[in-house]
Amino acid sequence: MNVEIHGRVGGPFAWRARLAATEKGLPFSFVAFDRDPPDPGAERALQRVIDDGKPRDSLIFQLETIMRWRGGNDAEVNALFERVLADHDDLFGVRDRLLRQRVATDRAGSIKALNDALARHPHSIDGPLIGAAFLRDLGERESAAQLIDLALRRHGPSPD
Repeated sequence: MNVEIHGRVGGPFAWRARLAATEKGLPFSFVAFDRDPPDPGAERALQRVIDDGKPRDSLIFQLETIMRWRGGNDAEVNALFERVLADHDDLFGVRDRLLRQRVATDRAGSIKALNDALARHPHSIDGPLIGAAFLRDLGERESAAQLIDLALRRHGPSPD
């Protein structure tokens, strides 16, 4: 379930609501009503990157923000995520967002989809770590720890 928080960017209510959602581990999107609407050409440009280029998770999330700004709902955003993953299967951040929406109705299928994607991309750096966070949030701590161990064996510890 993705919670939508509406408010002013600098407003104390919105800040406290975002902090509480983060602390509770709730996925959320923030819709600022005190900002100008996005440039109409931005959505088209981002769609071109998806269709013709090599998008990254952050670009897809920017497009999600634009879609929600103009009133897009979860079904429309999920359709975007599915379309992106059909052509760019290695975007584990997008996969994580989609699976977090679906896990309430299909937990086993969501975990299987994650494991299948990890198997298709054995050299992914982000995949095991994003997958570990997803599994940890589901209470699958042992499986999450195994993915973290896998990431460390493949890539070593982070200098951060």
